[in-house]
Amino acid sequence: MVLCLNETGKEILLNDETRLNNLATQGDILVVADLRGYGETADPASLNDTKYWNNEYRNTMISLHIGKSIVGQRVTDIISLVDFVASDPRFSGHTIKLEANGTYGPVAVHAAYLDKRIARTEITRSVKSYREFLQNPMQREVYTNVIPGVLNYYDLKDLAEKSGKGRVAFLD
Repeated sequence: MVLCLNETGKEILLNDETRLNNLATQGDILVVADLRGYGETADPASLNDTKYWNNEYRNTMISLHIGKSIVGQRVTDIISLVDFVASDPRFSGHTIKLEANGTYGPVAVHAAYLDKRIARTEITRSVKSYREFLQNPMQREVYTNVIPGVLNYYDLKDLAEKSGKGRVAFLD
């Protein structure tokens, strides 16, 4: 079973006939979702001031003000998807591979660390370490990945390593 998360929305994946055909010929079950704030649930661009260089500045700030980072909320979404899939007898017993890109990367690393039912996680075009934000603070979508004080405890590389050998892979 392949759980695909695309930061530009699930619609892109569902319109990629080549990708869908490849999965179908391999016999994979495809689960495609937009977690909160992505795809059809994305905040309208008009509500986010471009000076913050973040497509979801408003939602991210609201999340931080209530004490629940958007990263943590999305990890909960992934675990809910895995729970849903595991609850269906037709799908239980299948290994789960999580594919994520862009700003979904840190979310996928956390979910893989927390839920061993995710056998493999493959991440592309994403930040690999929270230290990258400190070294290059003038990049887009930083607020999306903010977890207050996170580097006092761990970095993404730590979670990937502690998830188990080969369970989390950055493909680029």
